Amino acid sequence: MLTGNAIVGQSGGPTAVINASLAGVVETARNIPQIKNVYGMKYGIEGFMKEDIIDLGNQPEEIIEGLKYTPSSALGSTRHKVQEEDFSVILEALKKYNIRYFFLIGGNDTMDTINKVEQFCRKAGYELTGIGTPRRWTMTYSAPTIRPVSPRQPAPIF
Repeated sequence: MLTGNAIVGQSGGPTAVINASLAGVVETARNIPQIKNVYGMKYGIEGFMKEDIIDLGNQPEEIIEGLKYTPSSALGSTRHKVQEEDFSVILEALKKYNIRYFFLIGGNDTMDTINKVEQFCRKAGYELTGIGTPRRWTMTYSAPTIRPVSPRQPAPIF
């Protein structure tokens, strides 16, 4: 397993669970010894290309937990479709922050972005693991068991 940092971004329209997916990525990454820190892309891949990132790994637990109950896209979102000229900018940012785990939360176009970035990095000799995370749980996924939960306070938006 690669050692380095992780970054996560949100893409597409906000959904009821997009921030819960974000919380899950951060919580999981914090528990993997090879992942040294977790960063967030403000406004998805567009923000990442501008190096508009925040340190999610050092956010207090209550902030990350609160994301599970927070509407909208806490990091901000984008619908930017990567172009050929974007890949070298993305690769330089990945290298600068030693990003080895590249998470994007979104739909089909987002999964395509992950695939394209991973392929570009592979051709350039940069080891990167791209991971797609769904921004909604609909027909494709089985519904979880519903049980009452206590109300929580939404997390502040970054």
